[in-house]
Amino acid sequence: AFPDYDDVASKVYSVSRNGNMGITVLKRFNVIFDYNQSALYLKPGVSLNEPFEHDMSGMELTSAGDNFERILVSRVEPGSSAEEAGLRKDDEIITINFKPVAKMTATEVDNLFRSKSDRTFILDVLPYGSKSFRERERVILTLKRRI
Repeated sequence: AFPDYDDVASKVYSVSRNGNMGITVLKRFNVIFDYNQSALYLKPGVSLNEPFEHDMSGMELTSAGDNFERILVSRVEPGSSAEEAGLRKDDEIITINFKPVAKMTATEVDNLFRSKSDRTFILDVLPYGSKSFRERERVILTLKRRI
């Protein structure tokens, strides 16, 4: 069954939200859906006791490009590590610690920015509106736990 997109979209976009907590919780369990009884059963899995971490960079990212190989900054939280490092909306992250983001998955990038408070990354960033890779900027981003 597929949800009615218009109905779902109206609910999703009617409140301010940052991501989806569901998978973060559900991945810790073996999940059984009993549609006949309208029930959900959860059995603790191997990752039950993994720590919950949240993004510590202070920026929201978007994948772009034909194969989603580009990472764009879609939002920078005021007062965050990303803002302190000089990152701005619509900047493109080219490398993280000298590794091209085109060789990383979005999940790998997300996990890096959740990894550990006070962890430092060297980012090569193409500022919004730049025409050439030569215009890239090197940015030092130090993660800070915000919750």
